[in-house]
Amino acid sequence: MRFKLYKSGKFWIAATAASVAIITSGVQVLADDTSSSMSSTEQSSSSNAGSSAAGQSVTLASTANTDVNEQKNGWVTESGAKYYYKDNVKATGQQDIDGKFYLFNKDTGAMETGFQSMQSYGQDKVCYFDPTTGAMAHGDTVVDGVTYQIDQYSGALQSGWASSNAGKVYVNSDGSLVKGQKYIDGGWRLFDNNGVMQTGFQDLSAYGPNKTMYFDQDGKAVYGQQYINGQYYVFSHNEGALLTGFQDLKSYGQDKVVYLDPNNGGAMVHDSIIVDGISYHFDTNGGWHNGGLISGWQTKDGEKYYIQNNGAVSKGQQYINGKWYFFDDNGVMQTGFVNLSSIGVNKTMYYDKDGAALYGQQYINGQYYVFSRNEGALLTGFQDLKSYGQDKVVYLDPNNGGAMVHDSVTVDGVTYHFDTNGGWHNGGLVSGWQTENGKKYYVQSNGVASKGQQHIDGKWYFFDDSGVMQTGFVNLESIGVNKTMYYDKNGVALYGQQYINGQYYVFSHNEGALLTGFQSLKDYGQDKLVYLDPNNGGAMVHDSVVVGGVTYNFYNGDGWTNGKLLTGWSTSTNGKVYVNADGSLKSGELKDDGYWYYFDSTTHTMQTGFISLSDGRKVYYSDQGRMLYGQQEIDGAHYSFDDQNGDMQTGFLRISVNGQKQTVYYDPTTGQQVFGDQVINGFNYHFNETTGALESTDARGWQTIDGQHYYYDDQGMPTIGETHIGNYFYYFDNNGVMQTDAFVNLGSKIGYYNSYGEMVYGQQYISGKYYLFERYSGAMQTGFQDLHSYGESKTVYYENDGSMVHGDKTINGVTYRFDNNTGALYFTPTYYSQKDGRWGNIYFGGYSMASSACVMASIAMVSTGYGNTVTPLDTAWYGHTYSGFDKYGSGADQATLKDVANHYGMSVNGLHSASDIQNSLENGRPVLIAVQAPFIPWSWGSGVTHEIVLSQYSNGNVYVSDPLGTTSGWHNINDVWNNRSMEGGDSDVFGTPAVQLVK
Repeated sequence: MRFKLYKSGKFWIAATAASVAIITSGVQVLADDTSSSMSSTEQSSSSNAGSSAAGQSVTLASTANTDVNEQKNGWVTESGAKYYYKDNVKATGQQDIDGKFYLFNKDTGAMETGFQSMQSYGQDKVCYFDPTTGAMAHGDTVVDGVTYQIDQYSGALQSGWASSNAGKVYVNSDGSLVKGQKYIDGGWRLFDNNGVMQTGFQDLSAYGPNKTMYFDQDGKAVYGQQYINGQYYVFSHNEGALLTGFQDLKSYGQDKVVYLDPNNGGAMVHDSIIVDGISYHFDTNGGWHNGGLISGWQTKDGEKYYIQNNGAVSKGQQYINGKWYFFDDNGVMQTGFVNLSSIGVNKTMYYDKDGAALYGQQYINGQYYVFSRNEGALLTGFQDLKSYGQDKVVYLDPNNGGAMVHDSVTVDGVTYHFDTNGGWHNGGLVSGWQTENGKKYYVQSNGVASKGQQHIDGKWYFFDDSGVMQTGFVNLESIGVNKTMYYDKNGVALYGQQYINGQYYVFSHNEGALLTGFQSLKDYGQDKLVYLDPNNGGAMVHDSVVVGGVTYNFYNGDGWTNGKLLTGWSTSTNGKVYVNADGSLKSGELKDDGYWYYFDSTTHTMQTGFISLSDGRKVYYSDQGRMLYGQQEIDGAHYSFDDQNGDMQTGFLRISVNGQKQTVYYDPTTGQQVFGDQVINGFNYHFNETTGALESTDARGWQTIDGQHYYYDDQGMPTIGETHIGNYFYYFDNNGVMQTDAFVNLGSKIGYYNSYGEMVYGQQYISGKYYLFERYSGAMQTGFQDLHSYGESKTVYYENDGSMVHGDKTINGVTYRFDNNTGALYFTPTYYSQKDGRWGNIYFGGYSMASSACVMASIAMVSTGYGNTVTPLDTAWYGHTYSGFDKYGSGADQATLKDVANHYGMSVNGLHSASDIQNSLENGRPVLIAVQAPFIPWSWGSGVTHEIVLSQYSNGNVYVSDPLGTTSGWHNINDVWNNRSMEGGDSDVFGTPAVQLVK
């Protein structure tokens, strides 16, 4: 270990090479590798210097790399900064040197001067150190002309008011002077850029705010009204800003408006002043009124003005003391007629000699005028004065300044007359019908001459643009209506059929419009179709007319048939046509007088020759237009047409000639009969050269040609139509082709031939649907079908196309439900309660239906389910009147049940087991069964039974419809059967209480 020597007092002390801290009197001295020495006296002095009044610790910084023989002590100036050394160590912090305190930078040791915050030295104060000596100041100290108060003991700077050569200042806690505005001691003060407090009027724009304030002799800003140097001024409440111009002092506690003259520093005016050329007067009385603006009416140079409470001169319309006045742009009150367009209002008003606006009817300068009640606007033109208390219409002439007319005036070419009598009628319009120069006019109650269509006293009239009433035919296009009407000699519009100038015309019921073209007069009380010729002014045609190239004929007789369209055959420029009852021309097929005709859809003319119809038939119409049937010779060729529908036949046909059957052949393309040798489907045929009868062929038996199957008999004749070959029926078309996978209409029935050509029987699944074909004839079945005989226990329904129905289906107004998978009919009864208020309290034989009508309600449910309209009251009445219901006690026995069911078209069959019930329900046949408890209340006791309806079966359960409603719903079929009635009356006919009802 290496040692160094350190001096302690007069002695040298050995220490390790590590740093050694020596603490003496609270002063810590740090030494570097350079040894230094100081006397014991110096050491004592150093120790004392580290103590201050506040016990401040002092750190001495060593001087590095100093020769051991060069000692620094005391004041040393280095690079312009002053330092204090003790034994070659710089002093830092606060030091007491020779009885005075100094401050040395804690980092560099340089002496500090001026105001210094001592917080970083552990003391919460600001001190002042003389810039020259560096000594701490105590007591009042003058710095830059400002006397600062400094504690004489601690040297701490005292903030607050201070004096300076220029005046009062305010010292911040850091020693700086307050500048600008500051809130001090309950008021705002202003200090200039030198920190001197300001008083009097001050312009604050140099400090930011654009305003003038006043600071009293204590430097406080003033607010509100102030008396300063013999003048009143007003400063704003919140900001103290000097106010100028007109000001309302109500918010300052004085109910007055004053004028603070900006040309006199804002001083209040107390007599009068001219502002914008207007003289304003102010109260000169003492007290708080002093200086208050005298508002209201003012007169200057003979002109009247009105000063508002805020001092503003009134302009434009003003509402003053309940009246309207008008002031021009100079504020001068106006009188007489004034047009208000200058203020953007399009009206003229009248102001009397006092300037007040007038309203209603007014007599001015020998004339009557009317001003609107609410706005006072001068009215012109026709005006109804009823709302002004006078029941008259007047005319206020715009060409005479709106003055009322009292004799007559011409407006838009029409002369109007007005009452010249005295009194309130004076000037009233004479309204209603007016005649001038032989022309009639109608003046409405508002004075307007009627124009266009007008409804007057329940009748329609028409007036032209001049207001002249019109008569005769009038086209209303001038008023935007596309119609022609007729007005009689009195100007009244006519409707319906009218006889005018020897012609009949028809005008629509509601609008009176002249009708043209074909028109049905049924709505006009005449069952006929007429033609109103637009080329003859709409006059009715009574003989004939050509329309669209077609000649139409009309009845020319007397009575209501006059002019009626004659329907049926007629002619056109293109040929013969047929006129329908509605006047349209027939197109397509027509059967007339036992013959079929055909009319072109475009020209509507009758057609002849070959025609292909929309249903696929190719037919032939003779020169007379009639459809031909059977064997026909056309243009030297022989054809055959179906005897029923006229369809041209092709292929092999069996025909009868002179009572003899023979086979002939018609070309599939042309339809013409062939003769002589022919090759058909690869076989040789010979047809009689004259008759065309087939005489020989080399075809026999089954033949397949181009994928088609044919059958030829032993004589080589092709089979046509339905034929039994072997064990099956087959069908061959007119060309001898066997039909497969096809429905064929055989006339008396529709059959189906499978992929082998064999007719099918029974239920068949074809193209995703089920069909039923009668087991012996193969005829396709439709409607309800019981499939028991086909090996299936169900009833189903087939549509008209033969397909089986699934789900809900409405048939003849009744909705049935069929199983979605099997198509089996579910019987759905209509539920009735025997306790229903409509009949529950009705008595038969001393018993109410609510207590005894379970059998009657059950029969009604089933009967209604079969499509009848039957209620329990109906069945009860019949059962009591014609059978045993409620005659021999309460309720009905099985014999009564059978009687009533038979009456409503239902047969009754006994069911003797749960299996029988299941089969019946699966076949859509409902079941009635008499039961005992628990299907009836136990309180009924023994010997009492109850009838219920079973309508559906599913997975061992049956659906119960209970007339009492207590057990309705699904129940196990065995539970129902095992609780069947054992009473004799419930089984006296069929030997079982369960029966099936079939319609």
